[in-house]
Amino acid sequence: MAVHERRFVSYEGPETPERWRWLVIPRYALRDVFASRVFIFMFALGFIGPLLCFGLVYLKTRTGDLGQLGEFLSVLQIDRLAYRNMMRVQAVFAFLTALIVAPGMLYADIVGGGLPLYLARPISRAEYAFGKLVVPLALTSLLTWVPGVALFAFQSALEEPGWTWKNLSIVWAILVASGLLIVVLSLVGLACAAAVKSKLWSRALFLMVYFVSGGLGDTINLTFDTEWGSLLDIGALNAAVFTHLFDEGVTSGIPFGAALAAIAVVCAASIGILARRLRAFEIVR
Repeated sequence: MAVHERRFVSYEGPETPERWRWLVIPRYALRDVFASRVFIFMFALGFIGPLLCFGLVYLKTRTGDLGQLGEFLSVLQIDRLAYRNMMRVQAVFAFLTALIVAPGMLYADIVGGGLPLYLARPISRAEYAFGKLVVPLALTSLLTWVPGVALFAFQSALEEPGWTWKNLSIVWAILVASGLLIVVLSLVGLACAAAVKSKLWSRALFLMVYFVSGGLGDTINLTFDTEWGSLLDIGALNAAVFTHLFDEGVTSGIPFGAALAAIAVVCAASIGILARRLRAFEIVR
């Protein structure tokens, strides 16, 4: 058998700039996410509602050509409340997406001891965490503010001149409400993944955070006849943001500023858990 001399040859191809090397993390994470047919099916279902809304907007602007159906559609109002209802439905799919994706993002790296390998390379802890965070943020964005803004642009192109400027605040409401929702979902999901070394238990913890906080908030509200207990309910906080941004003149419920402050506390707590758990070493007692 012939024996050939082999020598190490260094890589001489193009190198990725150091500031962009963290993109390898979401790149392979997205590949793993879309390897699941169950997730693909659920993710596709999330676009049915926006597609129906696109169809309704188109038909409503063509009521003169539709006969009796046009008379029915002429009564239908596609205003900021209609956008609010659509975004609330999309928020449910965003929650399901975060439940499936976010709690499992860190499982393999933590259990398999991959964090030292990641952090030994020119990737900081912040870049690693942000690379993981980008995945649920991107997926939930495609289900929330992206179709919402696209629907508004589509309706603006079909409506009479002046409609866009009159209803431009709808875009602001969509972006702010959806942005806060997906940031909270993604951070809480990653915090649950970092806290528990199991995909199943991290998803269970994610559900517990939402449902237990909701039950605790309702208990305080019923016991003390107040609405301030809802500050402990993460779901109620996001609902309050949607209500204040889409329903003009709302005076009841959680104050908008209080809801924003509580959401900031939830995000800060999640970031604190990630900062504590994402380390290149672990002390085993």
